[in-house]
Amino acid sequence: AEEVAQDVFLKAYRALHSYKGNARFSTWLYKIAYYRSLDYIKKNRSALQTVTIDSVPSQTSFGTGWSAEDSENRDQFVRRAMDQMSREDQIILMLHYYEDMALNDIAIVLGISANATKTRMFRCRQRLAVLLKELGIEKRHTYEKAK
Repeated sequence: AEEVAQDVFLKAYRALHSYKGNARFSTWLYKIAYYRSLDYIKKNRSALQTVTIDSVPSQTSFGTGWSAEDSENRDQFVRRAMDQMSREDQIILMLHYYEDMALNDIAIVLGISANATKTRMFRCRQRLAVLLKELGIEKRHTYEKAK
């Protein structure tokens, strides 16, 4: 990971003159990191050690209506469900929920249209909901009456 990170920053530094400002700088840097990571995976596929998403510390909360006590368990279920999803779906969900990236920025990073990103996000959420239901977790809603 350190090697890829170093390569990403070196490539970004060398390509700084090509940054046009059409997107946020962080989105431009994410795109470089995304494609450099894919290149690294392709070249080193046999030597890679994969980890489950459970080993990634949670920095976000998926939804509302959960007590603080249930929040940690819920995050574990979300991670288990995401482990069953394709890499592409995991990337979209992680960029949106863990990195707090807007759908338009995700589209730029992935090199697809904004509409395609929205469609894929919708399908990812549906798939995640099905997987969570299979794990025994259903979406909880809390409604408050307007006063």
